[in-house]
Amino acid sequence: MASSWVNPQRRSSVVLMITCVGAWMPTVPLLKPNSHSVQPRCIAPRLQHLTAVATPPFHAEQHVDLANCELASQMIAPKAWRSRGWHHLRKSEGRNRNIALHKDELSESKSMGFRRAAAAVQVHQPTESWMVSRKALGMGCDCPFDSDELIFAAQQTLSISECELLRNEASSLLSTGEQYVYTLASTVREVAVHQLPGALEWFNSQGLPRLASLAAQCFPSVVSDPTELWVYDALIINYDADSFELPHTPVHRDSSMITLVIPLASQHEYTGGGTYIEAIDQTITLDQGCALIHASGLRHGGFPITSGKRWVLAVFLNPTKMPLAEHGRRFHNRATWIAQTLYGEVLGRRGRAPEKHVLDERERERLEDELRECYAFALEETGGNDFEIFVNVARHALKEKKPEEALLLLQRAADLNPREAIVAIHKGLAYEQLGRLRDAFDSYRSAAHLNPRNPRGRLNAVELCHAYGAASVLGETSQGAADELYRFAEELHAAGELK
Repeated sequence: MASSWVNPQRRSSVVLMITCVGAWMPTVPLLKPNSHSVQPRCIAPRLQHLTAVATPPFHAEQHVDLANCELASQMIAPKAWRSRGWHHLRKSEGRNRNIALHKDELSESKSMGFRRAAAAVQVHQPTESWMVSRKALGMGCDCPFDSDELIFAAQQTLSISECELLRNEASSLLSTGEQYVYTLASTVREVAVHQLPGALEWFNSQGLPRLASLAAQCFPSVVSDPTELWVYDALIINYDADSFELPHTPVHRDSSMITLVIPLASQHEYTGGGTYIEAIDQTITLDQGCALIHASGLRHGGFPITSGKRWVLAVFLNPTKMPLAEHGRRFHNRATWIAQTLYGEVLGRRGRAPEKHVLDERERERLEDELRECYAFALEETGGNDFEIFVNVARHALKEKKPEEALLLLQRAADLNPREAIVAIHKGLAYEQLGRLRDAFDSYRSAAHLNPRNPRGRLNAVELCHAYGAASVLGETSQGAADELYRFAEELHAAGELK
């Protein structure tokens, strides 16, 4: 049956991935932000002195993990795949549509008013860089980055006056009540550069040539000519401690190849903040006008501020020719969008209200088959090295009441990223379906320790005990269960998460 493809919503992975996989940050940097903040140091020349900050937690093999990939594909693949020819036909169709979507996004960038840089310009050399295993990108064998040098910092990329121009125009628009809906993060406010006439003119004439040249200098294997980079989007984000409790953006991946983050406010104007990079378990803080450049596939988030106001410019760049490694992300994004359509509210295009879908039985069956296809294709394209896909396939298995399969998939996800609380939460759900209540409680407890900012772990633990009785869940006497729950509460208090 031919499939009617609908372009996935053109949104950041903050929306697409956090909805199904989302998480906040590991416990340690939340509790000890100062010990994990990294100030850039002047290093010249940078290529002779690279800083390996930490050993990444990702344990993906150096080769494609075919055993795990094939196991997961068999679990999720539609029945029609019994014909190998059908599989190749559908995958070819999907790849063509991925390329068409990439071209559509380029056209939309132009319609928003963004122009590509006319020529390369002279920019400062990056002053600091960090090494991260490319496996953390979850891109598989076709990863376009030819080095593990995936994070850079550059000094004074924007002048103080340019920073003030951008934040003042953004602040004026926000004061009218206008807000851009892009990340859907509930603890920040944001506007798009294309909404700001003055900022857009400056960005096209001065900002983008500078940023594209810097990006091409950092990642020549992705794009050597800055004129070949186009803007997927550009945002000005406001973290305001007076308006929100713990302003931050959750850990996520961006829907682009290269991300640049430029602070528009001086560090003296706020406390906390910075960009948290999960793979190195570090929060990188830069001063006003400096630039952080990293591969968009690295999971990262905006670290909370505790006072003041922080402003940043975030720019997402793509090469004109879609890299092969992008197929995995696009298949996964498509699968996530279909899952939202089938099982919950669909996130609308940015700035618009969510669409409502009423599906008849035939359409639902078609979408369920396509969902299976997209998950299986995403696993194949990434070589089984993207933990987010394994989590989402496990979610699908849980919906179909297949907890044993879900646990196999979640174990692979945990092997790839042992810091992710959402994996432990889904393990708990699988154990609940199996009736293994003590294992479920322990998984929820583990999730609460991995990420105290995500309340789901402790809430699930409490709800489990309420539903079945703490003594039954914990296999203890009433007094023993009460003592263990008290210890659990004390652990959370010690982490500073419960008042």
